[in-house]
Amino acid sequence: MAFFRRPTTHAPAPATASGDVESLTKQIGREILAAARDQARGGMFSSRFWSDKLMDWATKDPAFTVQLFRFVDAFPTL
Repeated sequence: MAFFRRPTTHAPAPATASGDVESLTKQIGREILAAARDQARGGMFSSRFWSDKLMDWATKDPAFTVQLFRFVDAFPTL
């Protein structure tokens, strides 16, 4: 029943040892992580860049951080 078989051109080669599976898994993980990091970078024109900069600035002083989060918690009720 060839109708239910997977195409052989896209199927990965079977692993012969557990070390092959481990190295292949790590390689795929590294590729996914690299792709995710590349998408996260947006430069100075991305809103994420400025949001991160503001959070870094706001969390440098512990007293300011406490007051900021108190304000953020109380603002909706005002």
